[in-house]
Amino acid sequence: MVYYDIWILDSSGLCVFHKPFDHRKFDTDLITGFFSALIQFTKEVVNEHLDILDMTKKRFVIHRAKNLILVALVDSSAAISSVRENLIKLRDVFLKNFGENWYETWDGNIKLFHEIGPAIDEIFEKKEIFGEIESREEFQKLLHSLNEMNEVKGSALLTETGSPIISYLNAEVLLSVVKHIEVHHEARAHSIKKMIYEMESKTIVLVGFWKLVLAILFRKGTPLGMAELIIEECSKKIEKISYYLK
Repeated sequence: MVYYDIWILDSSGLCVFHKPFDHRKFDTDLITGFFSALIQFTKEVVNEHLDILDMTKKRFVIHRAKNLILVALVDSSAAISSVRENLIKLRDVFLKNFGENWYETWDGNIKLFHEIGPAIDEIFEKKEIFGEIESREEFQKLLHSLNEMNEVKGSALLTETGSPIISYLNAEVLLSVVKHIEVHHEARAHSIKKMIYEMESKTIVLVGFWKLVLAILFRKGTPLGMAELIIEECSKKIEKISYYLK
């Protein structure tokens, strides 16, 4: 998952803290105006709160709390549930440090909030899901062997909430996979065991195990029986690898 920026805003959309994860520079007044307009528009026109704003390659994920709005700009393939979880952690850190009624006593000095910078680094840093790095290498080998098959066009390994870990899928297919996992997760359904769906005459199969999901993109015209055999063989290999992750 790639984070580009984190913003903390007051309830009107005023930016009180900004954490960039690259070298781009933003005009704070421009950001404040943008979010203020969005907040006002969604409140007055559609009478709803804006939670997600999807673009072609990026997405804004927004979490609201008392007198507080937290915004993350992330890659379009980032799992919404994982981003929200991290924004909630940031909300808790902010309110613990400055109190729920921070806005009532705030004198307008945004430097006051700089002290939570290290907490943001800790919350949003990339964490390794694997207990042993050898396991990651084993999964990479598995994906490589899959991609060498004539019937397979690409594959990816994701978390159960849809965050890509290793991917050999193009951006369009990966985004489709992420959104299918997100819908399943948001519906609070059971973990994915096996899901099959079509995309432009190509078959995509999602196989769930432990806290991970393996996605396989089969080439157009691949017989379902052949796909099932590949999935079965993959599942056996996955069982052996994931045994050491439990």
